[in-house]
Amino acid sequence: MERTCIACREKYSWDKPASSEALVRIVRDGLVLTPDPDRISTGRGAWIHRSCVAQAIERKLFRSAFKCSDNFDHSLLEAFIADELKELDAKVMKLK
Repeated sequence: MERTCIACREKYSWDKPASSEALVRIVRDGLVLTPDPDRISTGRGAWIHRSCVAQAIERKLFRSAFKCSDNFDHSLLEAFIADELKELDAKVMKLK
C-alpha cells in the first residue's frame, strides 16, 4: 500500500517501517481538521509530512484532499504540530 503527502506528493510504501512515521494522518470532523497519529479514526483521511502542513494550509490543499469547498478550521492541527516540535526540541536538548 502506498501513501502520498498531499503537499509535496512524495510517496511512501507502507511495508517499510520508516515510512509509517514519515506521514501523519489527518481526518475531518465536520469542518475541523484533526490529527490522527494512531491511525484509528474512521472515514476519509489525508496524509501529510509534518513539515508540509503550513504549505498545505496556505495552498488550501485540504479542500481537494477531502473533496470539499468549505474552509476548514486547522487550529487543532497546528497545535498538534507545534507540540510535536516542542517535544522534539526537548529531546534534542537532552542529548546535548
